[in-house]
Amino acid sequence: MGIRPMMYINGNYANSVVAPIVSFFPNLWSARWPTAVNPQTNNPSDSYAPIYGPWDDPPYPAQPWEFWQYSSTNKIHAISGSIDVDVAQGGLEFVKDYLVPALWITNGNGQWTTLLNWNSGQTPVAPPHYAGQPTPVGTQTLPTPSLPGANDTVVLDVPGASVTVTLASGAQNIRKLYMREALNITGGSLTIGYIPSWDSTPIAAEFSGPVTLSGGASLSVHTLQVDAANTFALSGGTLTFNTIVLKPGSPTPARIAMSGDMSFNSLTNATATITNGLGSGSFGWINLGGASRAFNVTNGAGLFVYVPITNGALAKTGLGTLHLDTADTYSGGTTLSAGTLEGSVSGSIPGNVTASAGTLNLASASALASGASLTLASSPAAGAVNLNFSGTQTINALYFGTTQKAAGTWAASGATHNHAAFAGAGMLKVTTGPTSSTAVSLTSGSSPSAYGDFLGSTGSVAQWVKLFVTCSQTNALWSIADNLDGTFTLTFVGTPQAEYCIFTSPDVAVPMTSWTAVAGSTNTPTNATGLWQFTVTNTASQQFYRATALAPCP
Repeated sequence: MGIRPMMYINGNYANSVVAPIVSFFPNLWSARWPTAVNPQTNNPSDSYAPIYGPWDDPPYPAQPWEFWQYSSTNKIHAISGSIDVDVAQGGLEFVKDYLVPALWITNGNGQWTTLLNWNSGQTPVAPPHYAGQPTPVGTQTLPTPSLPGANDTVVLDVPGASVTVTLASGAQNIRKLYMREALNITGGSLTIGYIPSWDSTPIAAEFSGPVTLSGGASLSVHTLQVDAANTFALSGGTLTFNTIVLKPGSPTPARIAMSGDMSFNSLTNATATITNGLGSGSFGWINLGGASRAFNVTNGAGLFVYVPITNGALAKTGLGTLHLDTADTYSGGTTLSAGTLEGSVSGSIPGNVTASAGTLNLASASALASGASLTLASSPAAGAVNLNFSGTQTINALYFGTTQKAAGTWAASGATHNHAAFAGAGMLKVTTGPTSSTAVSLTSGSSPSAYGDFLGSTGSVAQWVKLFVTCSQTNALWSIADNLDGTFTLTFVGTPQAEYCIFTSPDVAVPMTSWTAVAGSTNTPTNATGLWQFTVTNTASQQFYRATALAPCP
């Protein structure tokens, strides 16, 4: 079956074994029965130094045993007489590592679901009973042929042959996977259940050959290592994981090649990570294959990508969050239609960006390229772009739908153009754009609201009217800010604690009694300056606004 047995031996015999044996039979089950021993703290060599023979010669460990038969005179319930008892140098996962693995034993291609391709799928043969042997006691139960199961470590490694294993259907659950052939997962699901443990391996699966995930298939694994010079091809389906490690190598590291759209899900802690492993040589990457590939991150999941993404365009879909955590070189641009896309470091989102929905989170002031265009929805949602950095991110152009917005700084507040589409403390500097124009007019209101003496105005985007305010001049225009999305922010200065309301009319000449109060515009400035604001929507080719003091002198 291609399985090397463990060596069970005591000190008398181990001391006579020649050293080369260890390389063929490295796993040692030591038999040593001292009169009194605590198997949790002692070792076989405590009572007999040469117990291991060559198994503890350098560079082998000083305590090389995997299992220790430490007594032959113990008692347990339901068995009369003395019995042998053993201890493992580890926990339950350690013991499972020494179960007979599930091996692919066919020297050719085949389906995962064909029993005869596996050692576990062979029809068992009862041991022969020879003359002079005692008759077996009780019913002799033989194993049932089966596909690899939840406690099986699967090994796809056929010496002297090049084999392709295909999983096309069914739900397959195994413990670990080591593969050095080719594996195509085209349908059904493969769940690798092992979670790294202190007494076993740090990975659940090792790909030392090409693996393809495609169609509607799904693969679930906690920690996957892709070895250098190997490719993990993603052509479709769902990949659920905690960590994927791409091993560096020279001249070729491990890499991920995408030739289709993928759904990504996290296995534990709501995070999934693709990263480079330790080692020398070139580091791995994700190749988009020269086309636009969708990263569909499922709701509640966060996918952190610490390897470069190259050669194509990226489409972020799904309600989860995609974190781009290294400088990327794909040149086809980025689209965001759902969830959150985060650029965490400089250059992490190259090219132009279209964010029609969801949240674009910029955690670096240079996450976008300075020559990029950023296109948002025609009426972007509040907080559509989170400027989650200090300082200023420079881009070439900003669009709301097909409308190019004005040059200048854009932000949630404190910029030339303040807009609810932006959140965070940073500024977005737009270097090109059309000239702003003001499409609404303000007139002085009738008594009791007067605008006072105008002292001049400055600014090309917003009209600034400077004046001094007393209680007798209870309200006056301070500025008009064109938000370049059909809305205008009107800033007034009045008397603190006075109450004001805005009225509107398309005809400035009609009596004030014919003007209409703007819904929700009643305001009481509570700050010491008397400044207050209100945003209006320009719904006509000509619209006039007046602010009237309802309670002019509090």
